[in-house]
Amino acid sequence: MKVLLVIASAALILGSCKKDMNELTVPPQQANSISPASIDESLDNAALSIASSLKDQAVRSLIKAEALKQFDGDYDILYQSIKNTSIKGRSLESILSGNTQARLTQANGFEKMVANVPNFQISVPVNCEKWNEMNYTPLVAISQPGIDEKSLKQIKAYDSDGNIHFLDARTEPDQPVIVVGMSERVDETGKLKYNFENGSTAATARTNGQNTILGQIKCPNLSNIESWANGKPELRLRVFGSQLLRGSTTPTAVTITTKFYNPERSAVDGVWHTTNTSLFNWYYTWTSTTSLVYGSQTKFAWVEEDGGTSVKVNISLGGTIGSSSGSNINVGVKTSFTIQDNDENLGDANVYFTDGTSWNVYSTGSELEFELD
Repeated sequence: MKVLLVIASAALILGSCKKDMNELTVPPQQANSISPASIDESLDNAALSIASSLKDQAVRSLIKAEALKQFDGDYDILYQSIKNTSIKGRSLESILSGNTQARLTQANGFEKMVANVPNFQISVPVNCEKWNEMNYTPLVAISQPGIDEKSLKQIKAYDSDGNIHFLDARTEPDQPVIVVGMSERVDETGKLKYNFENGSTAATARTNGQNTILGQIKCPNLSNIESWANGKPELRLRVFGSQLLRGSTTPTAVTITTKFYNPERSAVDGVWHTTNTSLFNWYYTWTSTTSLVYGSQTKFAWVEEDGGTSVKVNISLGGTIGSSSGSNINVGVKTSFTIQDNDENLGDANVYFTDGTSWNVYSTGSELEFELD
């Protein structure tokens, strides 16, 4: 593992901030009223407490087993779902709260410490499958919310003795690392935000009304948009187009479809990842049975989703669209969609009906490429 090793003992760090953990009793799930500094402090203390607890092989086994379930499509665990799990007659909550190294001496101390971290989670984002938990004790790293992934250079972590390490944020470790942070994949009630896409059979050429299929996607440098500490990327595709109803002469901008992808990091980082997802049937000319047609231009907009507060993104569409009476209409319509301020807006690409579907590769700029069949 490529690390910048031990800078200080955790005892010295904690000794400099003698806060009674009873002060951290902000009600959970109220992210908008909690300061980033308070969340960061709680995550730091949580990482130290968990790291010390990893000396117990049973704790390591529990974390690996729960992470492998991938309840949200990645190697994540919502703390609330496992805190009462019994380990040698004690709950995980009790074990973490009894960790003197993190100065949690009162009952439910760990619970109080993470109460102001919305959807607090424990993850094993890299090398979980190959982790031999019987004889390897990982570092516990901290995923700070709201960090710009492009500028992130180092990630703070603790070992089981309380020593601080700094991991290279751009290079994935070659050993498993546990990470504490806020879940990006559940809402404020703890429910999953996403549906995962299934594959479809790829088409060979586009004709009127034929299925448009996303064949493959690639992130040239995944660390630019999602650090390894945050696990698999949450890639959202929105397809926008102009639409004309039968009998109308006024095109409107519509969201044709939206899809979510959650590939393994190694499957999409600098390599093509096969998706083969059915997107929509592109009716460009009228038939006796069509009730609407789409214009000649669509726009494929991509976002890597991380959460936060709402931000509006504007979309403009051009091209032409044919009326049901046979005349061509020039398109000039606009729409918008909402992302979150911690998301990475990966940009968009124009796709035209006349492009065909024989291995057409598109780029949103520098962060994502996709291929349509």
